[in-house]
Amino acid sequence: MNLHHRGAVLASPAVSNGVVYVGSENNNVYALRYTGVKVWNYPTGDAVLSSPAVTNGTVYVGSENNKVYALNATTGVKVWSFTTGGGFIHPRQSLTASCTSGARTTRSTP
Repeated sequence: MNLHHRGAVLASPAVSNGVVYVGSENNNVYALRYTGVKVWNYPTGDAVLSSPAVTNGTVYVGSENNKVYALNATTGVKVWSFTTGGGFIHPRQSLTASCTSGARTTRSTP
C-alpha cells in the first residue's frame, strides 16, 4: 500500500467501483484505489471515526466536528455538510464510555 499517514483507522471502509473510502483519526476522509494509491483526501477538521457510505456517486461520512459530509466520490469535492448536535463516535468507543460510566446499557448488535 502506498498510503502513509498519521492517525488510526477505527471504522470499516466502504468500497464502490474499485475505490476504497475510509476515514481516519487524522481528520481526513480518503479515497484509495484498490492498489492503495490515493485518489483524493478531504480534511474535515476533526477525527473521522464513522464508516462512510457510498451511493449514487456521493460519499457520506460523519466527523467528530459535529458535521455530516456529502463528498463527490470521484473528486472529493464537498457537495454539502450538515451540522448535528454532536459528534460521531465509533461503536467501540461508545460501548467503552457506557461501561466505564457505571451506567447499565443494553445494546443490540446486528
